Amino acid sequence: MSRNLLAVDPPSELKFTGPFTDVKENIIVLMNPGSKEVCFKIKTTAPKRYCVKPNCGIISVREEQKIVVLLHPFTFDPTDKNKHKFMVQCAEITDEEKQRYINNTEALVGFIFNCFLILVYYYNR
Repeated sequence: MSRNLLAVDPPSELKFTGPFTDVKENIIVLMNPGSKEVCFKIKTTAPKRYCVKPNCGIISVREEQKIVVLLHPFTFDPTDKNKHKFMVQCAEITDEEKQRYINNTEALVGFIFNCFLILVYYYNR
């Protein structure tokens, strides 16, 4: 199966800039450039730290879906590795498969995102 099922923007990184005392938001745009409908599911290595809406769905031909990624507030520790990742899985889907697509991950193609947390320090002068 080809990696051309979805165009993903940004293609490989999500960046969140601190301070991380409030919820931070980022957007992923999924676009279906193909000639068949595509289902998708998004997973993360840190599910308690992030909220992804929607985390699954179906994208029609030549349509796009905006995904909101919310980073919950936390205390930033620069010594933590914070190597969080997101994976976007996708597969072509037929009309018959629409009702059961979310439980079948055998034919899914994956995209991996690295997530970077950047703490910005502000100095009062």
